[in-house]
Amino acid sequence: MLKALELVGFKSFADKTRFEFPPGITVVVGPNGSGKSNIVDAIKWALGEQSAKSLRGKEMADVIFKGAASGSRKAANSAEATIVFDNSDGQLSIDSPEVHVSRRVYRSGEAEYLINRHPCRLRDVRDLCSGTGVGADAYAIIEQGKVDTLLQASSKDRRAIFEEAAGISRFKSKKLETQRRLDRVEQNLLRLADIVDEVGGRLKSVRAQAGKAQRYREYSQRLQDLRVSVGWVDWRSLSARLEEYEVELSQFREEAASLAQAVKASEERSAALEAEARTLTDGMAQAEGDLSRAEQRVATLSAASTMQYRQLHELTGDIANRRERVSRLKSAEASLSVDVQSIRGLLDAARLQYETVVEELHSVEETAVDLEAGVEQLRKDREERRQRHVELLKEASSLENSIGAIEAEVAAAGRRLSEVGEQYSEICAAIAEQRQEAEAFEEEGARVAIDLEKKQERLDQTQDRLTRQRDDLRDRQDALTTLSHRRAAIHERAKVLDELEKRYEGLNAGVKEVLSRARDEKEYHFRSVAGLVADVFQVDVKNATLIEIALGDAAHYVVLRDAGLVDAIQDGSVHFPGRVGLIELENCLPRVAEEDEQTLSEDGDVKGRADRFVETAEEFAPLVSQLLGDAWIVTDLAAARRLQRQYPRRRFVAETGEMLEADGRIYVGPRANAAGIISRRSELRSLRDQLAELDDEIKTGGDEITALQHEIAEADDELRSAIDGHRQATLAQSEHKARLAAVQQQLEHLARDQQRSGQEQEAIRRQIEDGDSRLQSVRNSLAEKQQETANLERAADDDHAKAAMLESERAQVGQQATSLKIELAKSEQQVTSLQQQAKQTEQALTEKSQAIAENRDRLTAEQQQYATLEREILSANGELAHLYLVREQRYREVHSGRVRRRAIETQRAEIQAQSQKMRREMEAIAEQVHRKELAGGDLRHERGTLAARLLEDYGIEIAKHADKEDLEPIEDRQAVDEEIADLRRKVTNIGAVNVDALQELDELEQRYAHLSGQLTDLTEAKQALEKIIQKINADSRRLFEETLVTVRENFRHLFRKVFGGGSADIILEEGVDVLEAGVDIVATPPGKNTLHISLLSGGERALTAVTLLLAIFQFRPSPFCILDEVDGPLDEANIGRFVDVLRGFLDWTRFVIVTHSKATMAAASTLYGVTMQESGVSKRVSVQFDDVSDDGEISQAAVERDAGDRDNDDDAQVA
Repeated sequence: MLKALELVGFKSFADKTRFEFPPGITVVVGPNGSGKSNIVDAIKWALGEQSAKSLRGKEMADVIFKGAASGSRKAANSAEATIVFDNSDGQLSIDSPEVHVSRRVYRSGEAEYLINRHPCRLRDVRDLCSGTGVGADAYAIIEQGKVDTLLQASSKDRRAIFEEAAGISRFKSKKLETQRRLDRVEQNLLRLADIVDEVGGRLKSVRAQAGKAQRYREYSQRLQDLRVSVGWVDWRSLSARLEEYEVELSQFREEAASLAQAVKASEERSAALEAEARTLTDGMAQAEGDLSRAEQRVATLSAASTMQYRQLHELTGDIANRRERVSRLKSAEASLSVDVQSIRGLLDAARLQYETVVEELHSVEETAVDLEAGVEQLRKDREERRQRHVELLKEASSLENSIGAIEAEVAAAGRRLSEVGEQYSEICAAIAEQRQEAEAFEEEGARVAIDLEKKQERLDQTQDRLTRQRDDLRDRQDALTTLSHRRAAIHERAKVLDELEKRYEGLNAGVKEVLSRARDEKEYHFRSVAGLVADVFQVDVKNATLIEIALGDAAHYVVLRDAGLVDAIQDGSVHFPGRVGLIELENCLPRVAEEDEQTLSEDGDVKGRADRFVETAEEFAPLVSQLLGDAWIVTDLAAARRLQRQYPRRRFVAETGEMLEADGRIYVGPRANAAGIISRRSELRSLRDQLAELDDEIKTGGDEITALQHEIAEADDELRSAIDGHRQATLAQSEHKARLAAVQQQLEHLARDQQRSGQEQEAIRRQIEDGDSRLQSVRNSLAEKQQETANLERAADDDHAKAAMLESERAQVGQQATSLKIELAKSEQQVTSLQQQAKQTEQALTEKSQAIAENRDRLTAEQQQYATLEREILSANGELAHLYLVREQRYREVHSGRVRRRAIETQRAEIQAQSQKMRREMEAIAEQVHRKELAGGDLRHERGTLAARLLEDYGIEIAKHADKEDLEPIEDRQAVDEEIADLRRKVTNIGAVNVDALQELDELEQRYAHLSGQLTDLTEAKQALEKIIQKINADSRRLFEETLVTVRENFRHLFRKVFGGGSADIILEEGVDVLEAGVDIVATPPGKNTLHISLLSGGERALTAVTLLLAIFQFRPSPFCILDEVDGPLDEANIGRFVDVLRGFLDWTRFVIVTHSKATMAAASTLYGVTMQESGVSKRVSVQFDDVSDDGEISQAAVERDAGDRDNDDDAQVA
């Protein structure tokens, strides 16, 4: 529960101000601009509000008190707000019966949050408040503009309030984040799938090339082994001669090694000393860090001690002041005691005088009693005669009045009989007129019903057409989405292929070098480069693989327009890092058709000659004919084999991917294995064409959707028109029914009036007859009464003389008694005054005694606080002493470390000097070794010449194999030479070989496995994200529906209670998912038709909106609810019902209401006033109901009374 709010320097509250919030309803009142709403802002701000705009400022520093306009107060340097919660029920997750949540901001920009006076983060405050309905943006704080926002918001925006109540706002943000992640995963999945397919195709192609490379490697390895064996004999003879020199050199090297070991030992010792120095440095750094921290702690404790000494000094002054206050109160108490004794003496004298006067008055009154008895007896006799005389006069007057009344009654009855007769005639005429009107209304009702049926039919037709159009729009949007997804997939695929093209993927290093230099360097020799064969050939994507199979490695050949590049290669001026195939266009001659081609093309299994499936520029036509003129595309392998036997000089490529060469070689395997650069470029061209087509389709679909949306908008307008017409027709029918019912009701009333008029005429006639008989009887009685009255008047004249004499005597005694009574009254008044004065003085004496007791209690508390501060200072001084000791120890450690480090540096210098001496000796030995090595240099040169010759002639490095033990000696040198020549021929016949294929195969297999694993991981991640979204949707839908049902029931019940009847409902948007549907509010106040909330009057709208917020609040209550001037548009009757509803929530929450309404103030259990007597400075004032005017102004008397109470409290605290 909210317990209190403390403000210091927050906005207009310059001084420390505390608002207590006891159970019940707390009302805050005050004139406009006095700072009432700053209380609401303070609660929001303390709970973590981050928007300065919602706090009615431009920046967060605007919450700090800016100073008084008069200049009497300076601006504050900080602002602080503290909310105190009663946590006795453990609702907050802190083990404390009372929780303080504070926020503080400084003008320099620093800010901090505190929980129970301990610093914390904003997240800690929000976590503390989560699940309790308390928060800066919670619905428990209903401000002035929140009601208008709820009324003016769209159904989609209004939904956010219900989502907050249902607790699914956090689910919605998680869902959006998950959806974004899912979109990214889908894009990555699409791109990765394309890359996996591309790498898979490349992997199959490289596997075929790797087989060829493997044979090349085996021949090359055997050739290398043989050449090493041949060179081994020559190498060994030269090596034997070198061994002699090595023996001599070994002696020198051993000596040099011993010196090197000594140098190494010295270096190791030096390194050890250096490590020890680093260890000392680290220890010194740690000690210096400890020293720095100790000094920082000393500074902190010194500052804290200074603050505590200052507080101790202030407490000393407070204690002295309070003791002086107690002394003054005791003096006042003694003075009041003397006054009480003096007043009591005066009171005793006044009482004695009062008793004397009473005795004299008693004696005079006894004499007066005797006279009074005689006068009383005479008066009784006269009174009896007078009463009888009066009774007779009254009876006579009554009889006369009766006569007049009866006569008037008879005359009035006659007039009434005439009037009733006229009314009876008028009623009969009105009945006839109303019956005619009823018949006319019945005929009009039939016409209204027919019009309503027509408008209902039009409304149904419009709704059906709009539904069909929306379904069509949804289908078109789905189709457009599918096209967009398809375009994205094709675009990603084209992007991957384009990236592969830019990297020359699939080409060896030599070809890449040629293309790069021809494109970038603009060298003269490369101007003849026209591009690759694949560049100048254009093939349909469905035939690209077959053409690539037919071309084979020729697809990667470089096409030359002249022989310039070949001449440069021949001259040795141009070199390439790999093998390159070149084709000169001038060597490509037009192909001559053979006689059997016509017969071959007519065969049913033949699709056509391969060059006819290729499009190219005219200058490249001979190239196409030369490379593909002998290749034919057939249906399958069986047809290829059959045709191979008939036409042995032809090559055949089956659509299933096999190829038969003219020399009988057969290439088999899946078509995908043959995918290469031509297929890739053909696919890229096809994908670009598809992208253009899809762009056209998407544009057309977008135009169609726009047109359909326009039609739907027109249909919506027509539907609204139909709804308005139907509503008007319904209203007209309701109005007609009401008017017809009124006419029928009027007929019933007239019929009853006609019956009553007839009965009244008969009663009046009987009344006239009875009045005549009563009139005669009353006249006889009147004559008898007049005779008896004359006799009594004569007896009264005799008693009058006796009474005059007795009255004279009694008057004299009465005057004497009156004088005594006046004196007695004076004496009594004096006694009463003295008693009142004594009572007031004794009461003042009691109050002073209570003030003395309270000040003594506060003095005791301050003395205890003084003792606590002394203990804290003593503890801090002890810790300071310990820190000073630690600091001294760290000083000693640093000093000893520095001494040891200087000693280590001295030792290292000595060791380095010894090492320099040994290095000079090693240099002398190296000089001798050098001379010996020069002597063996000639032998090595001779052996090197042998190795160079072997490397140049055979491409073999003999040095890598001459030292192997498993090399066999050569028995038949001639046979070995013949085998070497045969191997060289085999290597040459293999042709172009991708020597990097084996390494590329390993890399591709690893990459393919890695990418496949990533593809699986992404697929699983996508499925997991989709499950998360489904679970979020299910939980959100369930929570929202449960919340909506409960809030709807609460809203209906509270609406009937607040409005005294009527009905209201919360309606979800139809035809839309529950998670996206808007929320509309409809209300039917008593006596009105169902209306949207925006069509209600201002007061009805405000009351409806507040009722809705309270319904939500009832579903998910919080420990408090702040209402800031929400009752402004309400009249007193509605405010009364509004307050009754609030009382129903008091069992579990406390209300704080900021208002100007006295009707709301009347319901308050606690009433606070806020004034601004000093310009720009708000003050809290305790007020009573009568202290507040109708316009919210607080009377000056209340302000002065509150100021006096504060002074008394201060005096009591000081005492």
